[in-house]
Amino acid sequence: MAAVTAEPTPPPTPALPLPDDPDLLRAMLIAAREERDRQFCELVAAHDWINGVLTNPAYRALRRSRQLVRRGARPRPPKATVRSARLTAPATPGALWVDITPLDESMRSGIARVTIRLAQELDDLTCGRVELVRPVAGRFRRDLSLEAELLATPGRVREAGTPPASQVSLPAAGVFLSACVPPRERAAGWWQAIAHMQASGGIYAQIVHDLIPVSAPDFFDQGLRAWFPEWLGAVADRADVIIAVSQATLDDLEAWLATRGEHCGAKLTVVRNGADVGTDGQLPADGEPGPSPRRGTDVLVVGTIEPRKGVEAVLDAAAELHRRGSPVRFTLVGTKGWIGDSTLRRLQAADAGEQNLRWLQRVGDADLVELYRSADLLLAPSRAEGYGLPVVEARAWGLPVLARDLPVFREVGGTDTRYFGTDAELPDAIEAALAAPTPGGPVSPRSWSAAAADVLAALPGDATGRC
Repeated sequence: MAAVTAEPTPPPTPALPLPDDPDLLRAMLIAAREERDRQFCELVAAHDWINGVLTNPAYRALRRSRQLVRRGARPRPPKATVRSARLTAPATPGALWVDITPLDESMRSGIARVTIRLAQELDDLTCGRVELVRPVAGRFRRDLSLEAELLATPGRVREAGTPPASQVSLPAAGVFLSACVPPRERAAGWWQAIAHMQASGGIYAQIVHDLIPVSAPDFFDQGLRAWFPEWLGAVADRADVIIAVSQATLDDLEAWLATRGEHCGAKLTVVRNGADVGTDGQLPADGEPGPSPRRGTDVLVVGTIEPRKGVEAVLDAAAELHRRGSPVRFTLVGTKGWIGDSTLRRLQAADAGEQNLRWLQRVGDADLVELYRSADLLLAPSRAEGYGLPVVEARAWGLPVLARDLPVFREVGGTDTRYFGTDAELPDAIEAALAAPTPGGPVSPRSWSAAAADVLAALPGDATGRC
């Protein structure tokens, strides 16, 4: 019996030599990732195009006709077809595409709320011309299910039957409005989609909330520190319109552009956010009860629990006031963000301890309104901020405000807000604010409808018209 000889094992693939220079190694890694992302986006785009062709009713009818011709039969008119779950179609001429990337579960934040309210008001002002999209692999994927859920403009045209889950829109002359920083891993397809749209005569408008990742980078992880300035530089180079949510943010942007020597051909403007802080998403109505009678003890803090929001300063002030025997009570409202383990343990211990401090992580709009109405003081201790929506909301309910002395808080808080400078001043500032007379009453903030109208006014020419 012949002996069976094993096939020789191929030699191992030699390892790729890597440089010792860490900067060069990092550059090689970034280049490799970008090439991987580019190839992946091309693959996804090709897959979407093929899928769109294969599921297109016209293609199916043509294929059926050819089969019948080969058999010698006369083709019959195609029957009415049910719309597929995904199809490729041109975008509505003059459409206003609102980026819904912030609505992804992994990115949910206050920006998601801004996106939804702007989309709803813009849809109303343009009689149903808003389309909710995500830039994916060089195309804009329209979410028709989300449109049916969030947009209810009377003038919006609805098709009979259940709408498909999504639709891949081809480039067309319209406006793409984004209010978020996209994840770095999606950037290649993101910019590719925008470039296709602009090549077809479209307009790219970007809302910038703040420049904190470059002005105060220590509050963020290394990934965002590196990605944010790269993204912002690309926005300055590619956007047609850049909308800052406050004058303070616009000042920071112009200073950053000047320092970096970045070219910016975009129109720069300011459109402040709206606010709706009632139980039904409305501002307090005339004659609606304001805050409850003041007890002079309840301090409310609203915002994500993270270092830049000044959580440590609140914990220190609460501990000091407790040491003094003060009856002041703190309520912190906000989900856990990026925060150190030691601070998190301090907060959890204070919440469970005897310092008159509680932490509410998930609070609905109706409950938040009740907290505004029952508190005696809103404390805004953020060390860096782009707008300061809780300050606006508190003033709408006539709640006194004590804020850190930041330019943006001066901008939205006005002269009836009290300000403090350092963390060491905070305990005394809280006691003084609680003992001070109540300000004149509620201050009506601007509505989201007014904010949406200003966004439309910031767009060039008749890029998207009001109805």
